[in-house]
Amino acid sequence: MLAGAVALVLVSCSDATAPSVATTVVPTVGSLTFGALGEVAVLSAVVRDQNGATMPAAAVTWSSSADSVATVDAEGLVTAVGNGMATLTAVSGTASGDVAVAVLQVATSVTVVPDSVVLKDPGDTAQLMIAAVDALGAPIAAPSVAWSSGDAAVATVDGAGLVTAVGTGTVAITASVDGELALGSARVEPEVTLVAAGATTLSGEVASEVALSVRVEDLFGAGYGGATVSWSTSAGSGSIASGAMSQSGPTGHTGAVWQLGTTAGPQQATASIASRGNVVDVVFDAIAAPGPSVSAALVADSILLNGTGETAFLGPTYVDQFDNATGPGAVVFESRDPAVATVAADGLITAVDEGATYVVMSVGSPSDSLLVTVSFQGAITITFDDGWLDTYTNAFPVLEEFGLVANSAVNPAQVGLPVYMSESQLDELHTAGWSIVSHTMTHDSLTTQTAGELDWELRASQIWIEERGYNGANVFVVPFHDWGVRERDVIGQYYEATRGTTSTVTSPDSLVSWRPSNPYDLTGADMDVLDFTTMGGRDALRALLQRTVDEGAFLDVFFHHVEDVDVTSFRETVLVIDEFRDRVLPYHKLYPRFARSVF
Repeated sequence: MLAGAVALVLVSCSDATAPSVATTVVPTVGSLTFGALGEVAVLSAVVRDQNGATMPAAAVTWSSSADSVATVDAEGLVTAVGNGMATLTAVSGTASGDVAVAVLQVATSVTVVPDSVVLKDPGDTAQLMIAAVDALGAPIAAPSVAWSSGDAAVATVDGAGLVTAVGTGTVAITASVDGELALGSARVEPEVTLVAAGATTLSGEVASEVALSVRVEDLFGAGYGGATVSWSTSAGSGSIASGAMSQSGPTGHTGAVWQLGTTAGPQQATASIASRGNVVDVVFDAIAAPGPSVSAALVADSILLNGTGETAFLGPTYVDQFDNATGPGAVVFESRDPAVATVAADGLITAVDEGATYVVMSVGSPSDSLLVTVSFQGAITITFDDGWLDTYTNAFPVLEEFGLVANSAVNPAQVGLPVYMSESQLDELHTAGWSIVSHTMTHDSLTTQTAGELDWELRASQIWIEERGYNGANVFVVPFHDWGVRERDVIGQYYEATRGTTSTVTSPDSLVSWRPSNPYDLTGADMDVLDFTTMGGRDALRALLQRTVDEGAFLDVFFHHVEDVDVTSFRETVLVIDEFRDRVLPYHKLYPRFARSVF
């Protein structure tokens, strides 16, 4: 080297100082598998430079080779779209990495469509299909199905779900998709019908037996054996004495024995068979004739004739052993006391003189009797306790129909509350001629109250009635029929009459004479106790009313509720009361406010 020369050393740049360049992209997973459409997954990738160092800030973009199979967004969110294979590619710069995606729906719910088929004859076919969905409810377009029949002797099924009838019966059809099972059924039965094999319009006496006959046929008219025929009767039409079911014989015939009901008139029986989901009926109609008359009955238990010479005609109802009205029999009438009333051979009764007698009717032996009273006396009133709404909705229209008026015993504190009458409804009753009488303010028991409470209950309720101009403010009805000397004394300070007894004390000695010397002991018949909804209760009421008139007594016929279901029975009860309408008056006419005498 020359002295004083400068040495020049060339040094190459190291790779450590060169800029980082993405050379590899490595997805975090190499493959994805989806079993349901709509499933999602999030992908990420690691980017490395030429030195193998990670580049966390490097941008990565994603793409799908088949968007119809799987889509991927810029953030790496993968969504399964359709069955198939796809490649998802992550790109950073010139480097890339792939993820293999497989979408193959797996059935989680399988249904056979239709779930049952009915085949008519061997060789007939029906196509079954499968409705399968994956875990997210997406339908599987063409699932791989394994079909099987539970009994190939009844029906077979091929790999495509085609069912073929082989023999008669019902068989389970099973379909399997991805291990999920679905059940259907196939029934092979011929289509049959049911026809009458005899008369369908019959007649007979009540309780007698008549024969019924039918034939089971196929659609070509040939008899079909082994079919089950069901037999039934309509209400009141007796019963099938031979049993509710029978089997058709080799010729298709079968029959039953029908025992007619005990009520005369139209009756009906039905034979039925089920065929391929349809029910075929054959209807038999019968007219049941009444049996021979064994007795006769009168339409009433008693009759009131108001004066000498008044007449009434008796038209008996003849009945057989089952109480069916039947033809007339040989009847004989007899009056036990012709001095009171006579009766002619045709049933015409004529009043002769005041008194009472029985007219006896006999058909072979005494069948019925009628109490005939020649009189005009006594007093009857009708009361509805508590002011219930059904007094207005159910009782009032019936009484209006018969032109009768009654009393409503009200508790003013309850007027206008739900299920109680309103003031406007009480106004209608008052306008129609009813009495509105006191039943205390709150319907509390009198015996549980202090002296001050008792005075208020009695006085305030009367004032409430008077302020509204209602008739009847001077009559009181005792709540719960619970009272004593103390209560009676206070009642006497405000009211002129009181009813506080029930039908349980209306024994032969308990009806008070009209007009009673003690107006605070009026007698009443509780129609809940007497049960006006029964014929027996109404008959008992008729007898009680007749006694009231016969004995010149007083009776308050009182009700609490007349329910919707009891309107018909109530009308029948009013028919009984209407027989004594000349003696039926409301309280304000029985006890005029400033008068003591009525008759």
